[in-house]
Amino acid sequence: MLSTMSRQKRAEELVKGAKTEVSQADNAFEAAKERLQRQVEKIDKVRNRLIGKTFKEFHRLFEAIRNEPAVELAPPSEATIAQQLEPLYRKSKIPPVIIDDVKGGKGGAFFLALLAVLITVAAAFGIGAVALGLPLKPETFMQLPHIEKILAWLGGGAYDPALANPLYGAAGLGVAVIAVWLIVYSVSMGKRVDNNLKKAQKAFDEAKIYAEQKKRYAESMETLAEALEKLAQDYETFDVFMEEFNATLRRIRHTEGDDFQHYRPLSQEKVRRAAECAAAMMPLLSIAVVTTEGDPSWQLLNTLPQTEMLSNALIEEKPCENLTASVPQTDEKEREEEPSTHTQEKDRKEEETPQAEEA
Repeated sequence: MLSTMSRQKRAEELVKGAKTEVSQADNAFEAAKERLQRQVEKIDKVRNRLIGKTFKEFHRLFEAIRNEPAVELAPPSEATIAQQLEPLYRKSKIPPVIIDDVKGGKGGAFFLALLAVLITVAAAFGIGAVALGLPLKPETFMQLPHIEKILAWLGGGAYDPALANPLYGAAGLGVAVIAVWLIVYSVSMGKRVDNNLKKAQKAFDEAKIYAEQKKRYAESMETLAEALEKLAQDYETFDVFMEEFNATLRRIRHTEGDDFQHYRPLSQEKVRRAAECAAAMMPLLSIAVVTTEGDPSWQLLNTLPQTEMLSNALIEEKPCENLTASVPQTDEKEREEEPSTHTQEKDRKEEETPQAEEA
């Protein structure tokens, strides 16, 4: 019984632990997702304004200048960051783990034990009646003299009529009933508890796997949110200076006309710098932020130092030409061969499995 109770307690602890694992993982995931969605909403708002309004106005003003500097202004992608993250959100929707509470099984064990006791009593009285030559009829077992004779036979009369005593028979039958009750109840509860323990262990193992997957996605989302927060700040800086460049172009065109070659040297330098800075911003607005595995992309992580350098150049009025090219990029072959965080984790588990089997 003590072993059964300890196993039942262990099953309850496993179920509680499984629920805790799932709850903590879900809470961490939801918090990371909410933070990421806030940052995505913020950066898309800035980026859409920058692309859809500020850059379009700059492109219109710059294209209206004749003999303008040979600067390529490739339009950035208008796909939003939120659209890029839709696959990540879909992949992170992992089927929930079904965790059933541990069933005590006491009711079922009680009825089985009761049934076994009734069968034991009926069998004892039936054998006694047959041995004493009494008819196996309900009336036989409803008459007190017959019951006393059967109990006396059970109490010693079966071995020696001189030892026949109904009290001994009743006591012996009571002991037998208690023994049968305990045995059947313990066996029934033991089977139920073993089943509970297996289910609880399975639920706990599934909960651990579920929690690990959710936590990996939560970590990716946290990293993405942090990176996008920094990127949004730089995009805000870009927008402020692009508005300033637009005002500069409008002023120069208003005061000096539309022919670049007729501009004063200082005005030519301002137009050239504005175009070069705009051209440097363009590729930084069209980046893939996540991989197919749901991890922050190499392009996003490599873009952050570039946007920071460009923001500093704008603030400090330094040249923007070829500025972002000075930041080293990940080699294309290296990127293709570099496994994602999820792939590395999968490979590690596959390597550990044979070692565990050998042990």
